[in-house]
Amino acid sequence: CVGLCRRLCLCLVSLVVAASLLAPLGLVMSAAVAGRPLTHEGVMQPLGGINFALMRFARDISRAKARRRRFNQRYALVPLLLGKEEPLPLGDPDSCIGCISFTRDELADFDGRPLPDGSPSPLY
Repeated sequence: CVGLCRRLCLCLVSLVVAASLLAPLGLVMSAAVAGRPLTHEGVMQPLGGINFALMRFARDISRAKARRRRFNQRYALVPLLLGKEEPLPLGDPDSCIGCISFTRDELADFDGRPLPDGSPSPLY
């Protein structure tokens, strides 16, 4: 059992070392073959699509969590990931009774900068 474990560890270590050496070499070779400059941007350009996909996935997870919290949509993740989500159940703003409403000039005053009397203006 000890010999098998030692061989497995050795195999995993060699796999990690090979991947850490071959991945950067493959990125440099890809940039050279495609005619991109051998700068950081040119070498890392193929990874831009991966970054975009991961950021989109994180955004969709955040949107699903917000839908679950605000609108009680428990199973919103799969439709969001597939791009088939339903519109949010938002109400008509004109039918809001007792809601806070501001004019454009009032909103311009509430920007967090100090008021003429020295007190800070609230942020709404």
